[in-house]
Amino acid sequence: YKRQIDVYGKIAAVCHQRGQKVISYGTRGQDIKLLSAEPLTHGQRLEIEYFGQPQTIEIPLAGEFQAMNVLCALGMLAAMTGLPDDVIRYIGSIKGAKGRLELVGKTADGAAVYIDYAHTPDALENVLKALRPHTSGRLHVVFGCGGNRSKLRRYEMGEVSGKLADLTIITSDNPRFEEPQAIIDDIKTGIGKTDGKYIEIIDRKEAIRYAISHGQPGDIIVLAGKGHEDYQEIKGKKYPMDERVLIAEVLEELGWTK
Repeated sequence: YKRQIDVYGKIAAVCHQRGQKVISYGTRGQDIKLLSAEPLTHGQRLEIEYFGQPQTIEIPLAGEFQAMNVLCALGMLAAMTGLPDDVIRYIGSIKGAKGRLELVGKTADGAAVYIDYAHTPDALENVLKALRPHTSGRLHVVFGCGGNRSKLRRYEMGEVSGKLADLTIITSDNPRFEEPQAIIDDIKTGIGKTDGKYIEIIDRKEAIRYAISHGQPGDIIVLAGKGHEDYQEIKGKKYPMDERVLIAEVLEELGWTK
């Protein structure tokens, strides 16, 4: 931490020497200071000091790193436009990167549905740990693993979900030339090591339907692995499949709105 402070001081000093204005942000920011962050199922509520004025903003983004990114964006836009009061007004409508802890819907009972492209054990662990503080109910994860790829990864991802999720719904990803059930069985081996709760539903849309229809107030449902893709690869052919579309279809079929 001390090294980070020292690096900031050095960079700021060089900027000042060149006659450039420095805007600092973060928990120790002088211009945009994060006072508190309250996790919500659909994002987070930030209390900040914004150029000397207290402000409360809600953003549809989960994770501490996303809060810091928003504060950075606030500083950059305020500097570029010279209109800090206008910038703060619209920041609540910001959207995150597609497929990166992306909030894509809510159930009728208030459970939040996110998608993320996490398809490795480390990435899945980071996603589940980032979402846990936002979960006042249960944390559900829907994922599968790619066929004709590392079998160890399947075991490790199962182990991660078994430890960090309240319920894992194992389904198909891109089975390629493998049988989906064989891939699911490998994932189950990892979950079994942790005594984690899981169910298996091969059809991905049906898995999504199950997760959404069983969401309760305060729950978070995260679909992992395909946030960056709009297809499913089976037996050498890529079939169109966008999870945003699937989620919207399921919500509509259940009589709920996005």
